[in-house]
Amino acid sequence: MSALEDSGFKVRLNIWVNAYGFTDIELSFWQVLMKNLKLGGIKLPGMAE
Repeated sequence: MSALEDSGFKVRLNIWVNAYGFTDIELSFWQVLMKNLKLGGIKLPGMAE
């Protein structure tokens, strides 16, 4: 997969974490996910080069 289209691909994750530190965990998760998508050559709308 080299690109994601608006009508194409969706992933839903359900992850259980403690309420304490939720925001930090969520931000860390999104940072790692976006980094891995970029490294894999997948470009989302609005993603910087």
